[in-house]
Amino acid sequence: MNYAVLKTELADPVYTGLSDADAAAALNAQTVATFQKVEYSDVASYLMLVEKYLPISESATASGKAFMLAMSTFQTFDLRKPGVETAVVNLLDALIVDGLITASDKAAILALADDTISRAQELGLPVVRPGHVETARAI
Repeated sequence: MNYAVLKTELADPVYTGLSDADAAAALNAQTVATFQKVEYSDVASYLMLVEKYLPISESATASGKAFMLAMSTFQTFDLRKPGVETAVVNLLDALIVDGLITASDKAAILALADDTISRAQELGLPVVRPGHVETARAI
């Protein structure tokens, strides 16, 4: 346990007045929105289920070709990396303009990256126990 990081976090007023157990529970609650890596196979599976993979793969449009190149070149996309979110959104927008997917498809594909983690995970801490909180507060 990195008690220095935990002590700094516990100095936040949000933890004032909380018991050690309640503070630990707050730190471990899955409340922080973030992105996870998305496997292109998951994107392909979605597109196949909505019957749009084949039309994209057979498309002569620049967006269809770019999409298929991305699918064959990269295994995942990570929206946390600089520039990746912009590139993915632009590519999906181009597919919409070319009539290959809908705005709902774009939202569904981007939602594959949605994830929720705990504040402890965000800080790089393991699961926080009441005893950890007690120790950090005593430092």
